[in-house]
Amino acid sequence: MAKLYKGWGVKLYKDSTEIGYATSATIEIAANPEAAYQIGSFKPVEIRRGNLEISGTIERACVDNELISLITDSGTLTEFNFTASLVTPTPETSGEIQYIKVIGCVPETGSLDIPQDGIFTESIDFIAKDFEIKTVS
Repeated sequence: MAKLYKGWGVKLYKDSTEIGYATSATIEIAANPEAAYQIGSFKPVEIRRGNLEISGTIERACVDNELISLITDSGTLTEFNFTASLVTPTPETSGEIQYIKVIGCVPETGSLDIPQDGIFTESIDFIAKDFEIKTVS
């Protein structure tokens, strides 16, 4: 039976220091497979593994300028990590938590959303070096 997970507690870290929580995080993982063809063939003879690309977006309510300053501070690329906790809300699997840690994130672009009648939010798009998924019962 498939397990349903509910996300909560996306913590952002810079230099092992917690810099806040995200209201939303999206992680995209692309394997980039490549087809290899023989001369004159229309069908691939082999599908080769490509380079792994990890990217995503983090969004949070703007409480300070810490998140957007990852892009604007200096000429160096600032790396950060974040961890998301996923919990199973169903009774038969209660207590099981999955942690997804995204490592070596480097911001690409940032945006500020200033709605007339809502909450001021900031978001950044990033690329990352690696990720880990760990299950704790």
